[in-house]
Amino acid sequence: MRGAMHGEDEPVYTIGVAARILGVSAQLLRSLEREGLVYPARTSSNTRLYSQNELIILHRICVLLKDQKVNLAGIKIILTLEREQGSE
Repeated sequence: MRGAMHGEDEPVYTIGVAARILGVSAQLLRSLEREGLVYPARTSSNTRLYSQNELIILHRICVLLKDQKVNLAGIKIILTLEREQGSE
């Protein structure tokens, strides 16, 4: 039996919780959504919800932004290339 009560793709983390887990601001997460880097699910009241898998992608984006100083255009290219390599 798994320890988690939800699947890795199930959107369960609100933007505030996701921001706290990642150590970033909610504003950054909104910006990343506007840039088309993530697409959180929405509740009927329009609350953003992130899955565990989205948090992994967001962590990767944050590392590229903060630690490696890659700009958003570069991050889009990197993520696209990584997705393509993963599907081969």
